Amino acid sequence: MYFKLMHRAQNASSLSPSEIQDTSRIPRERSIRKIHAMIQHKALIVFGIAITAGLAGMVVDADESITDEVHLRLVDHDELSKEIAKAKGRVVVLDCWSTSCAPCIREFPGLVALHNRYGHGKDVVCMSLSLDYEGIGKPEAVQGRVLEFLKSQKATFTNMLSREDADVMYRKLMLDSVPAVFLYDQTGTLVVQFDDDSAKKTLGRPFTYADVEKAIVPLLMR
Repeated sequence: MYFKLMHRAQNASSLSPSEIQDTSRIPRERSIRKIHAMIQHKALIVFGIAITAGLAGMVVDADESITDEVHLRLVDHDELSKEIAKAKGRVVVLDCWSTSCAPCIREFPGLVALHNRYGHGKDVVCMSLSLDYEGIGKPEAVQGRVLEFLKSQKATFTNMLSREDADVMYRKLMLDSVPAVFLYDQTGTLVVQFDDDSAKKTLGRPFTYADVEKAIVPLLMR
């Protein structure tokens, strides 16, 4: 449309020498030039708006793609501790699990639901730590199956795989088995540890994410 209007304006402003000499034509010629300039100005504005909108759309799409991606990285105990410390100021939920643990697989969707319910890390930071590596071969060998499960769950939060032998990580976490959930307050202090042993003593049954969320609510009111 812009180029058609430009073409018409150019044709309208193409005057013969006799017409240029005719003083009665001068106001009309000036009007045409004015219209021509206005068309160019408006076309530039529209073009600028279109470019801005397009770039904005690209930024939104980029953010959405990052949000929707599922990542998994290898960590040792020190790196795990640093990851928890980075979230200081927010409540942290760390889920320790394994693909070979049926109760872990059953409860994992509860972690995803928790992440979605509490603002994607705004107030509550959800993390998962896989203990699939058992010290045989390299940890990368089990990375594929762990990531496949995480993707199936749309686990878009921080996901880690222990590069240390599971037994070593168990000892460092002072943990006997999975599933287990560690709940840290805004200062980075461990508040509650949910596991089979503690659940049997305090609840008389296996824990669920309903129990985890019940413990989170008072922390968010601080």
